[in-house]
Amino acid sequence: MFAREVAGEKASALGRAGRALEAAVDAYETARPEERRERLAAVARAFWMLSVQRDAIGLRDTRELMATYRVPREALALAGVVVPTKPG
Repeated sequence: MFAREVAGEKASALGRAGRALEAAVDAYETARPEERRERLAAVARAFWMLSVQRDAIGLRDTRELMATYRVPREALALAGVVVPTKPG
């Protein structure tokens, strides 16, 4: 019973992280030029979070994530890096 609950929680966490990445990519793609830096940082954070979740359960290949979620290459360079969203 406990193992089933743990598996369910893992699946739920992956789903939430995937939806967050999808929303971040959508927001980035529709952003105005002055919003793009902040939106790109959000994509990088969401990608990192989903990558960590997947890594924790043994799914380490991120190429599928990049293609499935249309992750911009620029975001990959920022994944795992804290990026200030406002200059100054």
